[in-house]
Amino acid sequence: MPFYYRIGLTSVYEYLEKRFDVRVRCLASGLFIIWRLFWMATTLYVPCKILSVITGLDLVTLILLTGASVMAYTVAGA
Repeated sequence: MPFYYRIGLTSVYEYLEKRFDVRVRCLASGLFIIWRLFWMATTLYVPCKILSVITGLDLVTLILLTGASVMAYTVAGA
């Protein structure tokens, strides 16, 4: 972080734009978003798959219920 502070930048993406081009910044941020989407999907799928096997409930239903409860928890700010 001291490196970014010294050159007056706030993020690595700003540095990438300054060092290379706006296209590199967009590529890096796009790859980060795609990586996070895969990570979140896996984080949601694996526990629901285990619960589906244990309880015998439908996998899609568990994914929707878990996703809805996580969104409600997040929106509540808890």
